[in-house]
Amino acid sequence: MKRGLLFILFFSFYSLVFAQSRYSIGGIITDEKGEPLVGANIIIKELTIGTVSDNQGKFSIKLAKGDYHVLVSYMGYYEQSFRIKLTGDEKLTIRLRESSEIIESVEVYADAPDRNIRKLEMSTNKLEMKEIKKLPVVFGEGDIIKTLQLLPGVISAGEASGGFHVRGGNVDQNLILIDRAHVYNASHAIGFFSVFNSNVIDDVKLYKGGIAPEYGGRLSSVLDIRTIDPDIQEYHAEASVGMISSKAIIQGPILNNKISFYAAARRTYADLFLPFSKDSLAKESTLYFYDLNSKVRAILGEKDRLYLSAYYGRDVLKFGDLLKQNYGNEAYSVRWNHFFSKRFFMDNYLTCSKYIYDMGFSFEESYVNVQTDILDYTFKSIFSLNVNESNKIKAGVEAISHDFNPGHISGFDADTSFDYDIQDSFSREYGAFLQNEHTLTSGLTLAYGIRYSIFHNIGKGVTYTFDKSNPEDYIPTDTTNYTYGEVYNFLPNGFEPRLSFRYLINDNSSVKASYNRMYQYIQLASNSTSSLPLEYWFPASPNIKPQVADQVAVGYFRNFKDNMLECSIEGFYKDIQNSIDFKDHANLIFNSFYEGQLRSGDAWAYGVEFLVQKQKGTLTGWFSYTYSRVFKQIEEINGGKVYSAAHDKPHDIALVLSYDLNERLNLSGTWVYTSAPPRTMPKQRWVYGGMVAPAYGDRNSVRVFPYHRMDLAATFRLNKVERNWEHSMNLSVYNTYARHNYIMISFEQDSDDESGLSTKTVGTYLYSFVPSLSYTIKF
Repeated sequence: MKRGLLFILFFSFYSLVFAQSRYSIGGIITDEKGEPLVGANIIIKELTIGTVSDNQGKFSIKLAKGDYHVLVSYMGYYEQSFRIKLTGDEKLTIRLRESSEIIESVEVYADAPDRNIRKLEMSTNKLEMKEIKKLPVVFGEGDIIKTLQLLPGVISAGEASGGFHVRGGNVDQNLILIDRAHVYNASHAIGFFSVFNSNVIDDVKLYKGGIAPEYGGRLSSVLDIRTIDPDIQEYHAEASVGMISSKAIIQGPILNNKISFYAAARRTYADLFLPFSKDSLAKESTLYFYDLNSKVRAILGEKDRLYLSAYYGRDVLKFGDLLKQNYGNEAYSVRWNHFFSKRFFMDNYLTCSKYIYDMGFSFEESYVNVQTDILDYTFKSIFSLNVNESNKIKAGVEAISHDFNPGHISGFDADTSFDYDIQDSFSREYGAFLQNEHTLTSGLTLAYGIRYSIFHNIGKGVTYTFDKSNPEDYIPTDTTNYTYGEVYNFLPNGFEPRLSFRYLINDNSSVKASYNRMYQYIQLASNSTSSLPLEYWFPASPNIKPQVADQVAVGYFRNFKDNMLECSIEGFYKDIQNSIDFKDHANLIFNSFYEGQLRSGDAWAYGVEFLVQKQKGTLTGWFSYTYSRVFKQIEEINGGKVYSAAHDKPHDIALVLSYDLNERLNLSGTWVYTSAPPRTMPKQRWVYGGMVAPAYGDRNSVRVFPYHRMDLAATFRLNKVERNWEHSMNLSVYNTYARHNYIMISFEQDSDDESGLSTKTVGTYLYSFVPSLSYTIKF
C-alpha cells in the first residue's frame, strides 16, 4: 500500500514539474436564469480540442498565447461562439439562451457526441429528466427508479418494491444520495412510486463500477441525484394533475441575482375516494403518500456559494382497525462551495438523514405496535485541484454518525400490556480519499486513487456472545455492556484502492477497464417468515464482520454512423467476502438476539452487459441485454453447498423507444423481460394427523415464472411551441397486455381433493392493466 501511495505522488509530482507554462481560459456557463449548465461543451476550433463544464458549470482550459475561436454548446440551447485574444488568464461568464425551436441544420448536445468513447468513466449511466418524463410508468408519474431498471446491469427487486439490484448486489448495497444526503428507502406506496419528484431533479448518475474513491460505504453502486438550482432571476411554476396524484413546484428569486428558492409538493389522493366505497372496511381505511422538497441558493460573492436542501416524505396506510403503517424519509443538506482560485476549489457538505417505520396491527383482542428508525449525520469535505491539462487531483475526508433503533414494541392483549425496547446501537464511520485523473497521452488516460475507511461501534450498547457449536441454532451465552461514549469493535484497516483507464483506439472506439474495492459496514434485515413488511438496518459488530467487495470490469465502446448509434459491451466479475444471509426460518422481528440468526460466507457475481443507444433524431431509445449470475456459499446454509442468491436472474432484456411524431406529439414505449428468480420449493410431503406438511429441497433451486411487461405512453403538447408557457396531456398504459407478474407464491391444500393430501400452487399479483391520464401546465 505504501508503494501505491508513492506511485500516486510520483505521477502527480512528475506532471507538476514538466507542465508547460500556459494561460488559462476559465469561468462558468449558465442559462439565462443563472443556473449552472453541467456538461456544456467548450471547443477551441483551431486546435480541435476542448473540455466540458463540471457539476458547478465551471470549466478551465490552458492554451498558449494567441487568437482563438471558442464555441460553446449545450443540448436544448443556442450555440454561442466568439473570438478571444489570449495574452493572459481569462475568466468568463457565459450565458446560453434556451432554444424553443426544433433545429435541423445544427444539432446541439449536452455532451460531446463521442463522449461515451472519450470519457474515462465506464459502468456509468446518466439520465436526462426530459427523457424520463416521456417514458410510460404506472399511474403516469415519471420515475427515476423505474427508468434505472431499464439499464444494463440493473434488475428490479420485484413488482411491489422500489429496490433494485446492481451487478449481483443486494438492494441494501446501493448508496442512494439526494444532494449528498443518504436515502434508506427510495420507494413510496410499496414501490409504485419512487421518493424522487421528477420536478426537482436536475442530474441523475448511476455508478455500477469504476467508482471514484470519494464514494464509499456500499458494495455495488452509487446513485447520485442532484436537485435543480432555483432560478435566481425569474419566477417559474409547474403543476401536474393525475388520476391519483398531483404535484407542483414554484421557484424564483428572493433577492435578485443573490438568493433564490424552490418549493415543491406531491401527494396521492386515492384515500379521498374510499369513503364512497360500498365496503365498510374500505370506508374506514386510509391510503396516501406525500413528499415535500425545498432548496435555497445563495451567491455570497465571487468565490462562495451556499445551498440549503430539504426533503420530507411520508407514507400513510390504515386498513380499518386491523393494520396501520406510517413510514418515510427525511434528508437535509447544507453545501458550501468555495473557490480558492480558478483551478482550486472546495465543497463542504453537512447532511442529516432519517428513516422511520411505524407499524401497528391487531388480532381479536390483541394489538402490537412496532417503531424502528435510523438517524445519520454526515460531514464531507472535497478539495479539487486542476493542476494542468494532464492532472486533476481530488482529495477529501468524510465522517458519518449512525444511530440505529431496531425496535420499540408496545401493545396489549386481553390480560396484559407490554412496552419494551430492543437495545439501540451506535456507530461511527470515517473515510479519507485521494485520486488523480492523469492524461498520459491523447489516447491514454488513467485515474488512480485510494480510499481509507475506519469503523467502530460506540456505547451505550450491548453485545452478545453466542455458542456456535450447533450451526442450526446459535445460543447466547454471555453479555457485554458498554457505557456511553465507550468505543469498541475498532476496525482501522479499510484500504480501498481504485483504478481505471481508457485507451482510445481511434475516433470511433475505445477500451476501458476498472477495479475497485468497497467496504460496507451497515446492512438491511428483513423477516423471512412473517408476511408483515418490516425491515431495519443494523451495523457491523463483534459478531458481524464488514462486507468487502472487489470488482473488475472491462469494456469495449464503439460508435457508428457519425455517432448516431452508441454501442458498448462490458464484462464484470465481483467477489464478496463476509456476505450475510439468514438461516432457515430466521426470526428477526422482536428479537434482541437477531445477530444469532445471521450466517456469513462467500458470494460472487459475474456477467456481460450489452447496450445499443440512439440519442439523435426523432426516434431515440436503447436496447439492453444483461446475462449475469450470483452465487453464495455459506457453511451453515444449504449443507455448505453453493446456491443461487435470491436475486439471481440470469437474463434481463429492456427495449426503450421514444418517437417525436411532430413538435407537439411524442409516443413512447418500453418492454422488459427478466428470468424467474430462484425459490426454495417443497419437493416432498409429510402427512401427520390429517395435515400435509411440506419438505423443502435445496435453497433457491427452483425457478417458476419469468417477468415481462409492456408499457405505452403518448404526450401531447396542447399549445404551440412558440409560446413561453406550455400545457400538455399524458396518457400511459402500464402492463399493456395484462401480464400477471406474481409477487408471491404460496402452497395450499387443494380443497377439491377429498383425500386432503394434495397441495396447489397459488400466485398473487398486484394488477394487470393500468391506464392513467395526467395534465401538466408549466410557465
